[in-house]
Amino acid sequence: MYNSQQTIRRRLLAVLLPAIAFLSAALATVTYNRLYEAILNRFEVKLITVSALVGAFVDPVRHDALISATKEPSFEGPVVERTSDYVSEIEPMRGVRRKLSLTYLYTQVLGGNEDIFYVLDATEGPEHTTVGYADTMPANTLAGLRDVSAKGAIYVSPIELQEDWGLLKTAAA
Repeated sequence: MYNSQQTIRRRLLAVLLPAIAFLSAALATVTYNRLYEAILNRFEVKLITVSALVGAFVDPVRHDALISATKEPSFEGPVVERTSDYVSEIEPMRGVRRKLSLTYLYTQVLGGNEDIFYVLDATEGPEHTTVGYADTMPANTLAGLRDVSAKGAIYVSPIELQEDWGLLKTAAA
């Protein structure tokens, strides 16, 4: 009788322990995926809101004047960034970037020597891009930016590895 009880216990443990381990792993995976989706969704909402909000802050006349300045033969980005047009536009953006702990916050325009060029960049420090800096975009992001321009929609990219900037999720309005 004693041996048969031990045999039954061993067999139950042999079945139950792997089942418990499997269920624990499955629940952990589901929990992780849902948490990841919730965090990513919240971040996307933040990016959409910031994109639309910052677009409302930017004075289109000043922004167009900065774009025009990049086309002048004597154009020098650092000089333009000291103008009152640039400073008055960039300060509110820097406040938003700092307050919301964003890595990058900028305006860009399709075209130029590459896919896009930067106009206002609220990033401070070595990763700041000077007005007029030209850059290439991944094909999906470029298509999304063209939709923003053509349709006025807001675009949110997937998380992408960009050579110069690392892992990046972009929102454009």
